[in-house]
Amino acid sequence: MFVWLVPHGYDIAGTVGIVAINFILDGIIGGGILIWRLVVATWYIPLTIYRLLTADKSATPQINIEKGFKSYE
Repeated sequence: MFVWLVPHGYDIAGTVGIVAINFILDGIIGGGILIWRLVVATWYIPLTIYRLLTADKSATPQINIEKGFKSYE
C-alpha cells in the first residue's frame, strides 16, 4: 500500500517537497506493515515448533490399502 499525492499548481520546489512527503509517508506505512509482520512471525514460529514437538504421534495419517482391490483395466 502506498500514498500518492499528485502535485498540481506548485513550482518546482513545491513539487519536490510533495514527492518527498510521498516517500516519507510510504516509508512510514511500509515500516508499520514490516513491524506487524515481524511481530506475527515471532509469535507463530515458536507456536509452530511447540505444536510439532507436542503433536500426538497416533494422529498421523495412515495409508490403508484395501485387500482385493480391483483395477479398472
